This record gives sequence, structure tokens and C-alpha cells, in this order.
Amino acid sequence: LVCSVNTHQERNTAFKRVDYDSNGLHRSKNPGVGAFTMYHNVRMEATRPIWAGMELFLEYSISIENDTVIGDNYYDEEMRQKYLDRAERVSSGFADIMNEQSSADSQHALEKAWALIRDEIVVEPLREYLPESMSKLVDHNPEEARLQSLSHSLEWLQANGQCMDNLYAAPSTIEEAGRGAYATRFLAKGTVIAPAPLQPVYNRDELIIVYKAVEDDKPEVLYRPLPKNQLFLNYCFGHNQSSLLLCPYGANVGLINHDGKAPNAKIVWSSNKNFQESYLNKTIEELKEAGLKTVLFFDVVATRDIQAGEEVFIDYGKEWEEAWEKHVRGWAPPDDSFDYVEPSIFNATNPIIRTKREQAIDPYPEHIQTACYFNVGHQHVVTDVREKENFYFVQWTESPDHYDPYHLLPCEVTVRRKVHGTYEYSAKMTDNGLRNSYELDDDDDGEFEEDREKTYYTVSNMPRGAIVFVGQLYTSDMHLGGAFRHEMMIPDDMFPSSWIDGYIESETCRDKFVECPDMEDQCDNEDDAELCPFTCQLCYKDD
Repeated sequence: LVCSVNTHQERNTAFKRVDYDSNGLHRSKNPGVGAFTMYHNVRMEATRPIWAGMELFLEYSISIENDTVIGDNYYDEEMRQKYLDRAERVSSGFADIMNEQSSADSQHALEKAWALIRDEIVVEPLREYLPESMSKLVDHNPEEARLQSLSHSLEWLQANGQCMDNLYAAPSTIEEAGRGAYATRFLAKGTVIAPAPLQPVYNRDELIIVYKAVEDDKPEVLYRPLPKNQLFLNYCFGHNQSSLLLCPYGANVGLINHDGKAPNAKIVWSSNKNFQESYLNKTIEELKEAGLKTVLFFDVVATRDIQAGEEVFIDYGKEWEEAWEKHVRGWAPPDDSFDYVEPSIFNATNPIIRTKREQAIDPYPEHIQTACYFNVGHQHVVTDVREKENFYFVQWTESPDHYDPYHLLPCEVTVRRKVHGTYEYSAKMTDNGLRNSYELDDDDDGEFEEDREKTYYTVSNMPRGAIVFVGQLYTSDMHLGGAFRHEMMIPDDMFPSSWIDGYIESETCRDKFVECPDMEDQCDNEDDAELCPFTCQLCYKDD
């Protein structure tokens, strides 16, 4: 659902927490581990009243410095209020003029004048706060009008929309598959279970991982072999003679698993009126030049009656099934897998967090680090400032979107104290979420030699719930070198011949990529330093 939500200045929802786990699979025994995303169950919360028929809007990006939204379609709260005030002045002023004119000719002239003002003179953001008809100016409420403009009637939705709540997510009945999609209600044969808007990837080679070297004092953690392809490939459809991938993002569609013997659903080209069938006759290059947004759709259709609570399956194709069976036959657990503890489990079994000094004596596993939910843009109580180091001491206060994953930053816990029977923490972090905060102050001398342009924080009064254990870079199950990767296959009778471009990645070709036995011997060439980790993980074996 989240991927279907657009962005707008009148955003009415916000991200809350997201769950992260391998659904009970473990890298020491399950060949399916790393083959599906560990992120799931994203929660969204209404930030203002949402009427029936109103479109949902999320904030896509924000400026950390002033918490105003970046982009042509966005306005901060102050700007929104200015438009609202101006709309009220325009509406009430024109209503006064209208009330002073009684003749039919005058009213007709005013109606034309109103249409001219609203449609041709008023700027677009302000226009959305004004009624289309002058007759609606009496008792006009600009705020209410603005919200109504974002809503549609049930009749309009029935004529133009598609049902998105026929599926719900739960652990799959297939052990290695992770989560699956289940019917929320009885679905008769022929029912469109879910629409699947398609995001095109014009060249599947874009999903090949090229891993650049990162300096770190734990190379054995970071420089492990990675999968050849990004995990996103597993959620896309393709054809074995085409470079094009089509990746669906409808609600829970990506959780529909494979059954090659008795599937109860199938994909078909959509009956949605927004589906532009003419694009099936274009070449891939023509699709790319057209700058596709969302004009290609699948429908997931029931091939038999499906009962409420029954898991939904489609056939991924013979090639996918053979690739999976080969993966299972050749799979072996990684060498260091038996002692591995998933961060979500580690978080649940370690209610008390050790400080940095305690970790020096009793360290956490090397693949584990702490991260803190901290909304930099929120108005915190600042207790001290070191301007020279660009360092702030603040008290943690919860904001409505504090537990948005966007606000999860690497941190190191410096103090733990018990207050009224529960622990509160102080933690050190930077506003750069990609920077490993263990490098902030390794010698505890209060000096921060690197990245002086960054802003640093010591945040006090943090509750345990605001601090979580997460994996170090590239150590999750999704980054295991032996994790399964393969696109789902579009049936030949569905795939347009104009999209076949001679791209072939056969099993023979894939077999030429093997893990290098000796990383150091392969990485001596300074000219190849940037791509070195990639070539060391997937060496090409020449016949």
C-alpha cells in the first residue's frame, strides 16, 4: 500500500515503525534466508482527519535543517496557512460584492468574473482553496474546500478505482518463502484479486551489485561475498530473452508466492482504463524514451474460487522453479552462521543496553550496532552547545513521527541511569545517518577530528524503546553471498515480441561466476581498487 501513496503538501499520513526480521528462518539451516526482504509491517498513522474517499498522502523528503519539505509540490505549514488566509480574504471579499448586486445580469457577470479570477489569475496552490462556483462562496470554508478537493465519492471510486484490500500479509505456508498473501474475503473465480502497477527496469544489469570499498577496522565483516544481484530482482517479472524487468508495487502483491502445480491465481494484462495497451507494441528503447510513469499494469486474477484466509499463489514459471531447486541442492550454510543472532532477536533478548565503556569489556557481536530514533528536525530542549565542534547537547522528546525509520541513526550509548524504576540513556550520534558513529570519538578526548561540517548530538533522557540493535553494514541475511536471486517469469504468450532484445543470461553464463578463493591475491591491482570488492566476490571464470 505504501508504494501507492503519493506525495502532496496536504500530507495526511506519516510513517511509524517498521518490523525487521527473517520470519523465523536462520542462515545456518534455511536455503531461503536472504531471498526476501526483512522489512515488513510498515505502519502509517493519520496525522489529520481522513474522510472516506480522501486520497492518502505521505511526505517523501524533508530538509533536516528546517523541517520544510523539498520539491515543487510542497509547502511548509507556514506557507499553507498563508494560502488559507488569502483564500478566506478572497472568498469573503467576493461574497460581499456578490451580495451587493441583485440583478440577474450583475450576478451573471460576477459569475464569469469569478471563473476568470479563479482559473486564470489565482496561482494554483491558492486555487485549490477556492470553490469552482461563485454560488458556493456563501458560508465558504477554504480549509474544508481544500480537503474536499482531495476526496472522491463512492460512485467515482467504483467507476475509476480498483480494490486494494483483498489481500493481507502473514507468514507463508511455505517455510522458505517468508511471508505470503492471503485472501481477506471469499474471491470467486475470475475476480481481480489485486491491481499491480508496474515499475519498469529497462536494463536488468542495473541490479548487479558493484560494491565499492569502504575503509573500516572490521574488513572481515564488510568484505564478505555479496549476492550478484540486488534483492529487488526477486520481486520483479522478466523474460529470459529480454533485458526488461517489470516490478509490481500493488498492496501485498509482492508477497504472492509460487505454486507450480496448483496455483489459484495468475497474472494478466490489466483491464484498468489507465493501462495503455499500445505500449505493448513499443520497443524497450521506445518505452524508455517515453518516460513511463505508471501506464503498465498486471491484474492478479483468481483461477478458481478462493476462500477467506486461503493463501494466494501464482506460477512463477519453469525457469524460476528450476533455479530454486538448483539453489536448494547446492546450498550450504555460511561458515560463521551457527553463532549468528539476528538483530531483532538480539533486541528482544537484551532489554538493558551496555554503554560504550561496558562494551569495551563485554562487546556485542561484531555484526551488531546500536541505533537511535532521533528526529533532528524536531524542537528539542538544547542544554548546551559547543559551536567550535558543531556539537549539541539536547534532551530527547518524542514527536509524532519520531519512530519513522527515516529518523533511525547509528549511535553509541554513553550513559545509563535508572529513573523511577526504568532506565534512561544518553547517546552520541550525528545527523548523517550513513556515517558509522563508532568513529565519533574513539579516544574519548572530546575532540572530533573528522567531518567538522557535520552536526553532532549527545541526546539525554532517551527511553529504551528509542534505542534498537541493528546490523552492521552488509551483514544482514539479505546481503549473504549465497542468497537466492531470480526474477519471476512472464509467460511467453503474454510477453510482447517487441520487448525481446536478445538479452540472454542462461544458467551456463551464471555458472561462470564463482567466489574467489583468495581475496588478497585478487585485489593487488591499484587500477582496479574501486571495483576490487566486486571482482573478489564474483570472479569470472574463463572457459
